[in-house]
Amino acid sequence: MSKLDEIAETPQQQAQHATAALTEVVNEGETPDLDGMKRADTLAIWESFEQRVNRLQHTAESLKVENASQTAEIALAKATRLQFKKLRVEIEHKRVDLVADLKARSGKIDKDAKKLKDICESLETKLLADEQFVERQEEARKQALRDERAKILLEYGSDGAGFQLGDMAQEAFDALVNSLRQLRDDKLKAAREAEEQRIAREQQETAERERVRAENERLKFLAEKEAASRKAEREEAAARLQAEREVARKEQERLEAVAKSEREKAAREREEAAAKNAAERRDWEAKEKANREKFEAERKRQEAARKKVEAELAEKRRLDEESLRREQEEAQRVAEIARKAAQAPDREKLIAFAQKVRWLLEAPGRGNPSTDKGIAQWNVVVAKTEAFAKWIEERAGELS
Repeated sequence: MSKLDEIAETPQQQAQHATAALTEVVNEGETPDLDGMKRADTLAIWESFEQRVNRLQHTAESLKVENASQTAEIALAKATRLQFKKLRVEIEHKRVDLVADLKARSGKIDKDAKKLKDICESLETKLLADEQFVERQEEARKQALRDERAKILLEYGSDGAGFQLGDMAQEAFDALVNSLRQLRDDKLKAAREAEEQRIAREQQETAERERVRAENERLKFLAEKEAASRKAEREEAAARLQAEREVARKEQERLEAVAKSEREKAAREREEAAAKNAAERRDWEAKEKANREKFEAERKRQEAARKKVEAELAEKRRLDEESLRREQEEAQRVAEIARKAAQAPDREKLIAFAQKVRWLLEAPGRGNPSTDKGIAQWNVVVAKTEAFAKWIEERAGELS
């Protein structure tokens, strides 16, 4: 019988042939004892063993040993145990024989059945491929069309996801391509316009920054020039005051030397007068009075000199107040500069503020300590102020 004839058979005929083939396969080996297999499945084969177990079980359960004098019962217990052991070994041997026979039979049945099933599955696969020939050709055509159209859409920035490219009509696909092309052209045009606007905006911002920078440089130059002038004035005033203090100090030392000399002279005269008589003592007292009057006059002269120095110091304070007033005017001028700088962008504002911080170190009345400790503290203030100004400039740099 050919394979085409087999395919044309009815299901009933195919079942009959399969049964006959299975029978032939089984008959090729040992003919199975189906009745014996059924008895094994229903435990009929174990009936004789069960009867023997029941008899021994009755003996074992009725036997009870309670003391060593029951020698007969002890001997019966041993004999019964050996019978149980023998019976257990026979049962195990029978089980092993039955299981081995069943395994051999079931293995041959599985092998023969698998051979027939493999033939069926192979022919089913071949026939299914023939049956789906048209569908596979159509799917191949759609896949080629999908790949071609996806490649076209990729040129316009789309991967084709979400579109049924294999089933889409050509008119619809052409409309989709035109839409994507227009969308791409619009994006390119918008990008060009945005780039042109960015360049123009950057050029405008650059010009404005340059203008602000030039203005700040001019204001800085004016501030430095004014600070240098104020510094020179302060140094000149300080030198003049120092000279005046030196003159006053020397005059005070001269007066004290004169007074000391007069006192020493008076003391010598008193010692000389003590050796004279009473008449000379009156003369001495007259001279002493005259000396006291002279000393009082000298004291008054020194008092007048002291008042003169105090007047000079008062004048110095007035000059300092005048300098303070000038500083306040200068602060107002700096505030005006800061107001103008406030109109600049934030970065330039911060830079101008840093310059203002540095200017405060050179403002009139600042930075002229007269002691070593004062100079040391002033240097610390200068260093920290400079560090603060640099910190402001760093923050300004972050805005660029």
